[in-house]
Amino acid sequence: MLKPSIFLSKFNRTFLIYFVSYFLVIIIPIIVIGSFSYLVSINALENELSNSSGNSLIQIRTAIENTLDEIDKLSIQTGIDARIYAYGNNTDSNYFLTELLDLTRDIPSKNRNIQSIKMYFKANNMIISSSGILSAYKGEVANRWVENSGNTSRKAIWLPTQSIPNYDGDIDKVITLVRSVPVNTEKKLGLLAVNIHEAKLSQAMENMKINSHSAIYITDDHKNLISGKPLNTDITNDRSSEYINKILGSGNQGHFIAGINKTPTLVCYAKSSYTGWIFVSETPLTYLTQKLSFIQNLTFGLCLLLAFVGIFISYLLSRTMYNPIKKLMDMFKSQPDSSNTMFEAKSRDSFTFLSGAFQQVIVRNKDLEKSYYSSLPVLNERFVLSLLNNKIVDTLEIQSQIDFLGIDFMYPNYCVVLIEVDNFAELADTLTLADLNLYIFAIRNIAEELLGTSFKFLSAEVSESRLAFIVNIPDENVNTFNSDITDILEQIKESVSKFYTLTVSAGIGNIYHEMADCGLSYRESLNVMKYKLMSGTDTILFYHDLSDSYKIAYYYPEKTETLIKNNIKSGDIQKVKEYLNEIYSNIKSNYSVSYEEVYSTYNRLLDASLSVLSDSGIQHSDIFGENYIVYKDLAKKETLDEIHLFIGRLFESIVSYISSIDKGDKNIEKAMDFIGKNFQRDLSVESIADYVGLNASYFSRVFKNVTGKTVLEFITLKRLESSKELLKETNLNIAQIAQKVGYNNVHSFMRFFKKYEGITPGDYRNGQ
Repeated sequence: MLKPSIFLSKFNRTFLIYFVSYFLVIIIPIIVIGSFSYLVSINALENELSNSSGNSLIQIRTAIENTLDEIDKLSIQTGIDARIYAYGNNTDSNYFLTELLDLTRDIPSKNRNIQSIKMYFKANNMIISSSGILSAYKGEVANRWVENSGNTSRKAIWLPTQSIPNYDGDIDKVITLVRSVPVNTEKKLGLLAVNIHEAKLSQAMENMKINSHSAIYITDDHKNLISGKPLNTDITNDRSSEYINKILGSGNQGHFIAGINKTPTLVCYAKSSYTGWIFVSETPLTYLTQKLSFIQNLTFGLCLLLAFVGIFISYLLSRTMYNPIKKLMDMFKSQPDSSNTMFEAKSRDSFTFLSGAFQQVIVRNKDLEKSYYSSLPVLNERFVLSLLNNKIVDTLEIQSQIDFLGIDFMYPNYCVVLIEVDNFAELADTLTLADLNLYIFAIRNIAEELLGTSFKFLSAEVSESRLAFIVNIPDENVNTFNSDITDILEQIKESVSKFYTLTVSAGIGNIYHEMADCGLSYRESLNVMKYKLMSGTDTILFYHDLSDSYKIAYYYPEKTETLIKNNIKSGDIQKVKEYLNEIYSNIKSNYSVSYEEVYSTYNRLLDASLSVLSDSGIQHSDIFGENYIVYKDLAKKETLDEIHLFIGRLFESIVSYISSIDKGDKNIEKAMDFIGKNFQRDLSVESIADYVGLNASYFSRVFKNVTGKTVLEFITLKRLESSKELLKETNLNIAQIAQKVGYNNVHSFMRFFKKYEGITPGDYRNGQ
């Protein structure tokens, strides 16, 4: 009896050793592989989420920057408007105030993101609103931008979000852009504030985000919430400050994991070099955990099943090695093998699921790659605009972008060529936006085709009427570049003129050897393009041709202005034209006169002519109509010749009108004599105008200017004067007197008499 017992004890101990060994050999790889698969899935999805969130945030930042850039350009365009300069220097003028109110009312309609426009003028401490309200600045909360912007020397600043009342009395959240005005003068007369709907920026970000679980918002380096809604509504608390401070001390963009509201959260950020704001995306990783819960449960179940399989395999191996376990093995064989088949089916299903999950990740990466290549032209243009506007200045970052976009620039020589459509403002008045865009597209194609025959280049549409080209110049062509590019530009001009009956001008900056200096070459091309004012349209201008050594100081001709005003008053149009020709010749001969000096000169001449009208009691609308703005028409002229012709015709109209009024005095005397002899009749304005040979409307204006009274007022006073004489000097009854002075109804006469004299005709006769 002892032998079987000893044998069984040995068997159990050996069996357990081998069984545990086999089991560990099988189960440890199963646990490791299962855990590794789960962690790989989490890491892959985390990386995918980080990349997609980061790319989405950059797209949102670009879209918001483009929106703000449009508003900034609109504020600059507004800031150079001559009406601001005119009112800032003459805040007592109702005429200039009306012009400025018209300007502010018109601006919000140009961009749907603008909530309102306000202007502050230092001279009278007044604020003009686009709602038409004129009020004194008293430091109220809604107008704190006046005080806040006064603490900086920058020409334009972006202020944090604030709440202000709108036109309906409701509260709007707005972001405020404040700019000193006028933009084009050294003397700053006030401030221009553009209030932007925060809600629309926030909605735009919501519409563009790719993950509904993410929170996207904008903050600044002082932790002020600009727009959007973070997961933690107070981004200034201690815990939020930690990761905000981390963002402030990091690079331009990136991501990290932070604890927000006690929840692990993926934080992506992208800094804006344009506004200094920080765009932040927060995505709770609980969302990722929930998304992976199925995979987690499936992996756990699979490991559990494999563990049971490992036990079974370990048992089989142990049984094979040890015959004494035959009885136990027979017991397992007696069990149906359907459980094993079911396990195999489940195993196949789980691996199919995992394979499908990884296949989806691969397919999505391929889709992103395809999307990248389709958007490559847009990325190229965005890169060019960033270079031209100095948003990218770091050499390593520029090289990284060149490599990323696959740009094949082989030579360290770069020059910016700017092509501008001439007289674009006049084209915009006659063509639709679609037609204008079609012209720009066609001109760009022509330019790219001709430039591509000789140079490698990048191009971008920098404004509605301008195209910029960054030209990479081979070393052997640097010395001949000016003549080479001139030949190509002449071909472009000829093709555009031939096919589209348009003219274009070109401005060429200097050549630089660093791509980071393309912004400088671009600014040079912009500056030289201003000299189209002197040289005329359909021209090619090189920046290096401008030389300060030949600059002659130009001074505004005060004495000539006085002579022009005197001759306008005297009606001598020939003398006026002689003095205008003298000013034109002086400017034309001094090629170094700046763009701003030319427009300032002719704006002041316009001011002088309008002051002559004002001194004569004449409204400019009497000559040009109610809605005509002479300054606006002047701003549309692109060359000195066009400006000179425009001013000459304008002054000719003014002199002609003043002369017609002088001639009209004799006609008015004739009309007054006619009224004095015929006021007893039923006179009308038309009949009197016909008598003196004038148009009725024109006659009425001239009559009022000369006499200070309307025609009907003058007739009424004549009748009143005659009736008073008849009441005092005759015994005629009231009815007879009414008949004699032109009233067929005695009651009408009595009402008219009492209205002007305060008493009845009878009381007047009785001396009361």
